[in-house]
Amino acid sequence: MDTGEEPAWRAALRALIAHKLSELGPLDTHELARACQVNPDAVAPRMSEMEALGLARDTGRRHSSVSGKGRKLKVWEAIPARTE
Repeated sequence: MDTGEEPAWRAALRALIAHKLSELGPLDTHELARACQVNPDAVAPRMSEMEALGLARDTGRRHSSVSGKGRKLKVWEAIPARTE
C-alpha cells in the first residue's frame, strides 16, 4: 500500500551524500557510492533529487566510467547552505 510518503532511507541517504560532498569535495556517483558504502544504483537517483532540492549541483566536469567505456560520469558538488 502506497501512503505517498517518501521512504526514510532516501532522505537519510541524501543527508549522507550531502555530508560526504561537503567533507570530501566534488565527487562522481561511483566515488560517492564508495564513500557512502552503498551501491552506485542507489546514489544516481538521489543526485537528481538533490539537484532539484538545491542541495547539489553538476560541476560541469566529467570522469570516465569505471570501465572506461560508455557515458562519462557527472562530478557533483555540494551547494552550501544559506545563512541569512
